[in-house]
Amino acid sequence: MDQTERELRRESEGKVALIIQAVLIFAAIGLVFQLLFALGQGGDCGTCTWGVLKSVQIVAFAALNTICAFAVGILIGFLFGIPKTERPKDDPKPAPGAAQAAPAEPMRRPTNYIVNANLEEISDWLTKIIVGIGLIELRNVPGYLTGYGEWAAAGLGGDPKIGAVVAQTVFVAYLVLGMLAGYLITRLYVAPLLPRIDTPGSPETRFKRLASEDPDLVNKPLRDFVNPADRRGRQADGKTAEDGAGADKAMPSPETREAARAVPLEALGRKVDVLRAYASTQIADVNYREALRALQIAVEVEPDNADLHFDLAYCFWLLDDTRNAFAELDTARTLARRAKDLARWGQLSEQWANWKLYVETPTAAREALAALDEIVTAGATPSGASLVYRAAANGQLFRHAKASGEDGTAYRATALTTVTTIRDTRDPGLIAWITRLWDPYFKESNGELKDTSENDLEVFFDDPAFKAILAPPRP
Repeated sequence: MDQTERELRRESEGKVALIIQAVLIFAAIGLVFQLLFALGQGGDCGTCTWGVLKSVQIVAFAALNTICAFAVGILIGFLFGIPKTERPKDDPKPAPGAAQAAPAEPMRRPTNYIVNANLEEISDWLTKIIVGIGLIELRNVPGYLTGYGEWAAAGLGGDPKIGAVVAQTVFVAYLVLGMLAGYLITRLYVAPLLPRIDTPGSPETRFKRLASEDPDLVNKPLRDFVNPADRRGRQADGKTAEDGAGADKAMPSPETREAARAVPLEALGRKVDVLRAYASTQIADVNYREALRALQIAVEVEPDNADLHFDLAYCFWLLDDTRNAFAELDTARTLARRAKDLARWGQLSEQWANWKLYVETPTAAREALAALDEIVTAGATPSGASLVYRAAANGQLFRHAKASGEDGTAYRATALTTVTTIRDTRDPGLIAWITRLWDPYFKESNGELKDTSENDLEVFFDDPAFKAILAPPRP
């Protein structure tokens, strides 16, 4: 089931739910009018006590008859709304005279159980009986209704003719409303539940089983499931497969992806691991909005889980919703700091600095540097990526200063020092990463030019000092 089908289904269910609400509202309005009628039949002010008691008696009598009519209507609607179970077909029998191969050895076949369909059969019988008797007794229905009205009028008090009309109206109205409500509720809410309960191979059961067999769907970061060609996904992580990110892709199996497409999110419940696995699978299918919905439910279940808030921020980033991405990432950082998980807080702060660099304003670059400085000040251990982010931020600030005619010497010096430090680490991944940011002609492993947004250090491409580090002369 694709996204369009899910949206159409939700829209249809919403419209039917509105009809059910309207039916229940009309039923409530009817009860209010019955209450007013009962109060009018209760007596005058001279017999206040008796009038109140009489009103209570009439209300109780009217309510019981209303509930009975509504309940009978719901039962009839339920019987008409019960879905039919698809019966398993028997094994085909060989044609007479056809050759039959004898089995090499007796084989024990597992016992198969089918759904008990007694309720369906009873429903089928009763609906036919109701329709049949209704057609036969159709001419007598007015007489039955008149007899019911005369009987009920005695309990309603006052003018018997008025009481009979009220009783007949209430009975017919609530019988019809009950039938409509019973049928719609059965079709909308009961019918979808039956196959999920009775069928062990239902889509959600199959997806949960497949997800439980693949722990990577829960344990691996979401970036491992992003299509490498997705530019926004590369930006979200700050790396590409060239420097190690995504090199060990943990993509879900085709069976898991197929099961995820077939199951509606609402059927999966609120178990966080299942929702996270569903989100990972939807990310792999480039269905970021469905992944976002799953993670929003997961965050509702575990609002203090910093990792879930980061996953949610990641989805917002993939959807180009920068404001909500930073909001969720800030929440994740706050929760990690509150939990005194300094290492996780440092990782999230580095991610925050990385995303700030894609805003590409002087303010955002300074905020990124402040976040990187805070990591060191707080005593967390920065990763090698923080060096790349620091160099990139200073490169952006130098470019902005140069464009506005300001002195950017300090930014150049800091960027050069940082690039030198990266070279001294002898980490091939970091060196390739920083070279990509510096060289406008950098080619990826597939032979294509790099993403043009990876240009933070290109302003230093003709700088001899940077060339000596990043492009040393060949012997």
